[in-house]
Amino acid sequence: MQSHRLSWIIGMALGATLGTIYAIASTILLNSFAQVERHRVRADVAQATDTLNNELKLLANQVLDYATWDANYQFVQGQNPSFCETDITDVSFVSGNMNFAAIVRSKGEVLCSKGFDLTQNKSLPFVESLKSHFTATQLLPQNPHPNSQHYGLRQLPEGLLMVASSPVLTSESEGPILGSMVVGQYLSSARIENLSQATRLLLTVQPLVSPALSAEFQTARLALSKQNATFVTPLSADFIAGYTLLQDIYGQPVAILRVKTSRTVYQQGILSLKYLGVSLLLLGGAAGGVIWLLLNRVVESFRERDRLEQSLIQEATLRQSEAKYRTKAEELEHTLQALQQTQAHLIQSEKMSSLGQLVAGIAHEINNPVNFIHGNISHLRGHVQDLMTLVHLYQRHYPNPDLAIQSQVRQLDADFLLQDLPLILSSLQAGSERIREIVLSLRNFSRLDESDMKFVNLHEGIDSTLLILQNRLNANRNRPEVTIVRQYGDLPQVECYPGQLNQVLMSLLVNAIDAIDEQWEHQRRSAEAGSKEPPTIQIQTQVLSAQVAIHIIDNGSGVAETVQTKLFDPFFTTKPVGTGTGMGLAISYQIVVEKHQGKLWCCSEVGQGAEFVVQIPIQQSKC
Repeated sequence: MQSHRLSWIIGMALGATLGTIYAIASTILLNSFAQVERHRVRADVAQATDTLNNELKLLANQVLDYATWDANYQFVQGQNPSFCETDITDVSFVSGNMNFAAIVRSKGEVLCSKGFDLTQNKSLPFVESLKSHFTATQLLPQNPHPNSQHYGLRQLPEGLLMVASSPVLTSESEGPILGSMVVGQYLSSARIENLSQATRLLLTVQPLVSPALSAEFQTARLALSKQNATFVTPLSADFIAGYTLLQDIYGQPVAILRVKTSRTVYQQGILSLKYLGVSLLLLGGAAGGVIWLLLNRVVESFRERDRLEQSLIQEATLRQSEAKYRTKAEELEHTLQALQQTQAHLIQSEKMSSLGQLVAGIAHEINNPVNFIHGNISHLRGHVQDLMTLVHLYQRHYPNPDLAIQSQVRQLDADFLLQDLPLILSSLQAGSERIREIVLSLRNFSRLDESDMKFVNLHEGIDSTLLILQNRLNANRNRPEVTIVRQYGDLPQVECYPGQLNQVLMSLLVNAIDAIDEQWEHQRRSAEAGSKEPPTIQIQTQVLSAQVAIHIIDNGSGVAETVQTKLFDPFFTTKPVGTGTGMGLAISYQIVVEKHQGKLWCCSEVGQGAEFVVQIPIQQSKC
């Protein structure tokens, strides 16, 4: 009876201990996943806000282009009275995706105003409520300088409007400034849907002047008015939303932007908790069994004191059982660690897969219009050459043209145009070729369609990764630009998983850049201006018998010898909390060693930089 009571007490204590461990671990784990989820939502809100600002900048560039027509400038001067009917047509509204256009003087006099319904494809009267913003005290008509420009949002009774204005100038961007051109686009539900498709986010824009804000947006409005930042809150177990205030052209709050997204990160945390609970239950059961056996052994030893030989046999049996259960407990512990590593690998693989799909999608979308532009430049060059030949023939056979033609030739500076057109075409061709190179680099890096092992050129993968990291390599406020020294050997085609190997190169190069930034930050704080070496990353490739080696050498902060033994351990990181997951080098080690039968190691001294070496076979073994 006493043994059963003692077993019951120990079992309760063991259950309470495991329950406490589970409660603490669940709190920490869910808080971590919630923090990651909120960070992701804030990043989505920032992306949506940047996309909307880019739309406003595109509108500003569009009105700047319209405002520098010579015909427009002549109209404001009173020399081209038919400009409003002949040049600002329905086609102009459709091609420019505009709802309103007006030409006004700085004191508010409206010279020309038109409206257009893009949904019904018909002209509409100009909205009178917009004219109230054309007075001498308002912002839109006031463009005193050739480079002055206004753009932003404005709430009208008819809806939320994106509006921009620029001074009316000649095609040479010269004045004097006689007025401004104003263009507006409604931020309609269809346009918001286009922004959602462009950002791949579920966006909602709720004007603050709505008759009655829903409880959701009232809560968001109150929170944003207090903290003046992004507000994030869960909507349900499946969705979470981020909110931010949109300002109008006068800097006043005008609408709330909401980004709604699924809670995949939070659901991943719930799944992790389930795995943890099952593992603790298994561990508790094994421990309980061992404890019960130990208690049973003690009781039996007291009962069978007079039978020494039988007691010794039972003791040996119990010891064997204890060793067996201890082995099972260790196996369970290894299984738990493997589950945690597998979970981290799945999360990282999903991120890289999403990144690859995003990069490949962007490259595909950009590639079509770039090919169209690049393919038509040669035809355009031929047509321009034909026109230039025709102009030269006219000049040769008609040296004394009509006075109106002579005036137009002087005004246009025809000789300069004939010299400048080939240069413009060459610039266009060079720009289109540069964009095609960038698109090709993006496609080479993502390699979304190359999940199987194949023979590739490793130098292309290195160059594509460097091009994607160019923004990180540029100079910043703490250091100059990072110099890349390529020392490429004569490598053959190497059999590998291209996308995964690019992931390894990306991880190693990002770590090298972080180490350089850390070194320069340390030198800046220590005021060691005289000892700074130019930030440099050397990339060396060479053939070693039946293998190839890639050396990535930086002159950053270096790695301590005590840290080098842990570099490739899962979840180990030397970066501050929130900036590193500790899985980059661990996953890279798995890709190089396990998937490519290669080697990955580090040579470094503190303050002397670091060298990471990737070594893989040229051709993988088939066994």
